[in-house]
Amino acid sequence: MMELVRASPGLTLVYSLQSALRGFLIPAQVYVTAGLIGSVVASIATTPDANAIFDQADLRFYVIAWLVLQVIPILESVVNQIVTMALGENFLHRLNQKLMLAANRVEDLAAFEGENIFNDSTAIRRELLFRPMRFMTGIFSLLTSLIALTTLSGVIIKYAWELPVIAVSLGVIALVLNAWSGRRIWGGNLIGAKHSRMMDYVFSLCYSRDSRQEVRIYGLSDYIENKFTDAFKGMKQVMNKTRREVALANVAALVPHIALLSWLIMVIVGVTHQTAAEVAAVVFLLNGALALQGQVGGFAMGIGNLIAHLAYFQKFYSFTDHLESYLDNAGTTQETTPINSIDSLSFDGCTFRYGTESDPVLTDVSFKAQRGERIAIVGRNGAGKSTLMKLAIGLYRPQQGTVLANHTDLTQVDLRSYWDRCAVCFQDFPKYTLTVGENIAFGDSNAVDELPSLDALGEAKLSYATQLGKEFEGEELSVGQWQRLSVLRSLHFAKNRDLVVLDEPTAAIDPLHEDEIFRHFDEVAAGKLAFFVTHRLSIIKFATRILVMDQSRIIDDGTHHELMARCDLYHRMYSAQADKYIKSDEAVSEVDPSELA
Repeated sequence: MMELVRASPGLTLVYSLQSALRGFLIPAQVYVTAGLIGSVVASIATTPDANAIFDQADLRFYVIAWLVLQVIPILESVVNQIVTMALGENFLHRLNQKLMLAANRVEDLAAFEGENIFNDSTAIRRELLFRPMRFMTGIFSLLTSLIALTTLSGVIIKYAWELPVIAVSLGVIALVLNAWSGRRIWGGNLIGAKHSRMMDYVFSLCYSRDSRQEVRIYGLSDYIENKFTDAFKGMKQVMNKTRREVALANVAALVPHIALLSWLIMVIVGVTHQTAAEVAAVVFLLNGALALQGQVGGFAMGIGNLIAHLAYFQKFYSFTDHLESYLDNAGTTQETTPINSIDSLSFDGCTFRYGTESDPVLTDVSFKAQRGERIAIVGRNGAGKSTLMKLAIGLYRPQQGTVLANHTDLTQVDLRSYWDRCAVCFQDFPKYTLTVGENIAFGDSNAVDELPSLDALGEAKLSYATQLGKEFEGEELSVGQWQRLSVLRSLHFAKNRDLVVLDEPTAAIDPLHEDEIFRHFDEVAAGKLAFFVTHRLSIIKFATRILVMDQSRIIDDGTHHELMARCDLYHRMYSAQADKYIKSDEAVSEVDPSELA
């Protein structure tokens, strides 16, 4: 509730007053309607002349009051629609901001690992578009019902004490039933989130630019449709089980419900018989009893729905608390050391695994690197090269061992200041559907004159103002062009930073542009500490040192000629590529990396 108030205090106050007004309008309408009918009946009995009926003050009062009570809800509904939409938008915006802030503040990306996190985030985001609005309208509807219940009960109890008791008893049954049903349905949503995620993913394959070609070439449409159907059946199985349980509970609740309704009818008939001479009292009692029953049922249903909404928000805050726990674990409340420059980086016995995986991705990794070195990291797929770089820039923390920058443990370093000294090009690079200039420099408005040449993109028609991505009617780039754009971004930021990391930066780039990019990298990396992960050993000519990784470990460390002489894996990897460039009768070990460019 406090999030709603913080989202828009003024609109929340207006909405509260409107809800209170609606609560008072209900008993007022019952009272005025009963008074109007009673006055009309009395006037007909005492004034035969129809033209003189409206001369009676009581009747004029009830007619005017009745008309006013018909107009007020119409005007209130117009204002309510505007306030509801505006307040709902502000509330949704605040919750989205809270989720984004929680995600972006986390420094250790291990917070996002694990199936439960994916399931929770899917369930939260799936219902975020409608759940906050329903919570907001539901909680204020409860205020309306509570006021109406209180006022109606206070008047009706004078006629028969049993009526409020019966209404409350019916409400308790509905309350318990709706509360239990709401939690069961939300629980079913959580259990079915895994199937929902699979449905969303498989559905996206039909439209994704990365997959739709192969869907057609390999005739995968039937497979994808069957996969989607299987996931749908899995979700339906979970939800049908939940629906059956809810339906049985509703059927079981009919027995006491029918008994209480029978008692209600008997009481109304008895009281009506005793007050038959008072027409207004009879009408008020009948309408009041029906309104009371409706408000009790609505209040109980509202409580049940509110409990379901609260279960959602419990999961919402549990998710954000989970992310924030990584801030606590990181010791953000303790003093951290800011980094003004990165002069050295070292790994000391580091072992790391993702989430709860049993096999480590890195095992007992140790090495030291100094400013001025350009270090290539090579090895088989899955050796841990990319993960090593993610630990080097502080995105993950090792479960064992330490990573030190300038001889200070990264867990004791102010990571924001550390990242301000880093420039990175990731293997799984993002494609920002923004302008070319924004892709390279983002919000750095002073960098326009410093942006690198777009010749590396191989598209003369592109400018820094060109919008990219078909989603926004922009230019679509090839995979290689997107990767070149990612490299340009990292090299742009690298100009004023100390640690440069390129992870497979040219995997989708042709050899000519690759050589151009690495010559630019060689210039930018001068006097800095630079790493580049690669499978293309032709570009190791730009490295002053090479780390060879295999099966989660660093198995050797040295220059090209040293590794060719003593590291069997490096020799075989290099030879496999060198054979494509040299004559078969030449000795592989005598080839210099510069000859492969």
